[in-house]
Amino acid sequence: MTKAEELGYTAFNAYYDNMQSKFNLRLRRGEFWTNRFYKRFVEIGRMCLESDMDVSEYMDQAIGFIGKERVYITPKDFLRPKVIAAYRERHRQKGDMCVQDWLSNMELMTQIECDTIPRIHSCREEILDEPQLLFPAWFRVAYAGKVDERLFAHYGQAAWIEMNRHRKLRALVSKQAPEVAVELQKRWGPFEDSVPLGASHG
Repeated sequence: MTKAEELGYTAFNAYYDNMQSKFNLRLRRGEFWTNRFYKRFVEIGRMCLESDMDVSEYMDQAIGFIGKERVYITPKDFLRPKVIAAYRERHRQKGDMCVQDWLSNMELMTQIECDTIPRIHSCREEILDEPQLLFPAWFRVAYAGKVDERLFAHYGQAAWIEMNRHRKLRALVSKQAPEVAVELQKRWGPFEDSVPLGASHG
């Protein structure tokens, strides 16, 4: 499997996952190699490789720039020059999205800590375990700074899934909370950019 195909496989999964999670469209994805959009996904992978772009982040963000009725969005739309340019401009303006997410969540968390400890919550871990707060799973386990069994039980697997799809997110958590990153892999397996399909292609 070539690197472009590996990244194409990541784009393949991200496309169908996003169509379901964002639009509640359960499209039939089938197998990567026999998917009717196979060549398009490989093109996306090659484009991200040549541009040094995180393919998962691109697929997640670019879908918001396509501007079509959701049912008509296809992988070809992710290769449109205007969509790519819009993503690059947003990335240029906001910098690394993972770092921005970390900083904004940390700012919110600090505010909540100041407002609620000890009057409502006894500690930061109790806040991080509050399901009504809109923190992503990876932030909940990483911000604790150490392995917290309660947080791992409730959010560990979801955090692993989020991080497994995003190379830059893995790098961020590994830097901010290395113990957490190591423990996630011990429990749910090593992170990887793609899932080997068993067959040898290219």
